[in-house]
Amino acid sequence: MKLVIFIIGMFVCTVSSAATYNIQLNGYINDTSVAPLVKLLNSTTDKDVVYISITSPGGEVDAGDKVLRAMEATKAKKIAVVNDYAMSMAALITIHADEVHITPKAILMFHVITAGGFYKFFGITVGEDEKCTIHSSLRCAEPREYIKSQLPFIKTILTDVEIDLMQNGADVYISGEELNKRNKHYILIINPTSI
Repeated sequence: MKLVIFIIGMFVCTVSSAATYNIQLNGYINDTSVAPLVKLLNSTTDKDVVYISITSPGGEVDAGDKVLRAMEATKAKKIAVVNDYAMSMAALITIHADEVHITPKAILMFHVITAGGFYKFFGITVGEDEKCTIHSSLRCAEPREYIKSQLPFIKTILTDVEIDLMQNGADVYISGEELNKRNKHYILIINPTSI
């Protein structure tokens, strides 16, 4: 990023050039896979544009939460690009973008944090009342509470019926074509490409 300073009389004007970044978030979401994206988002300015190409089945909630926090903190324009699928935490990251560019056949999947027999694998401990603690950095007493915190974003694309289904344990799948029908200004249809 260049910073050019012009001195005009007694006034100092600064002109900062905008930068466009392309980064991929592919595969399982964990601290290692999100580190470059979080670092990039933390270094951007309000003049920058970040294209995030996402193909992911989801992954660790607290790693994804680091991305969500960095996305919320930056003033850069964030554009999620989904050619194939973004599921679970990857779907949440997708809808946190300022725009979503998606192919008609791409799929987003939303659900309440689930782990079933995989609780230990994901670092989740389960008590008698099914409350969980997901790693130390994410303060989530109950999986449904985390999803409730994401409802303002989820409600931009899912219906109330779909949200109820999701909160009652169902996985909700939705295509790029259907997403575009629901919100043409936020979700744009693209031809399959990669960045």
